[in-house]
Amino acid sequence: MLKPAALIAGLAALPFAMFVTPVTAAEEAAVIGASEVIFGPADPAHPEAGEVAVLSGDPSKPGSFVARLRFKAGTVVRTHKHSKPEYVTVHSGKALMTFGEKSDKSKAVKLAAGSFLYLPGGQYHTLWIEEDAVAELFSVGPFDETFAETQ
Repeated sequence: MLKPAALIAGLAALPFAMFVTPVTAAEEAAVIGASEVIFGPADPAHPEAGEVAVLSGDPSKPGSFVARLRFKAGTVVRTHKHSKPEYVTVHSGKALMTFGEKSDKSKAVKLAAGSFLYLPGGQYHTLWIEEDAVAELFSVGPFDETFAETQ
């Protein structure tokens, strides 16, 4: 079992590495049952920000990682960007997302269960959760986050 690693900034200042499930290397096949996924607060200072579980890899270190994200309806993830690309699959729920440094909810695209989203590194985005949602994120570390100056 992995011990908690250093905290990193990522998706609403998520300390991903604190909630690591036992799969750390691709040297052997591994299965993680739903009951074995360890979620923790995405941002301990703001528990309303959602929850995260790292399924594989370490977002604070170079290399690929996979994280599962859970958000409650009504959550707003403020405008931010990451330097690395993100590949996201929505498993359940509904959300709205806008792209650009200035968020305009009237121009948001809908994300629903089954949706796939690709965000290139450097792409500002804002997220509004309409229905409790679960999504899976694939990216590469070290994962970072920069919030937009204008909201």
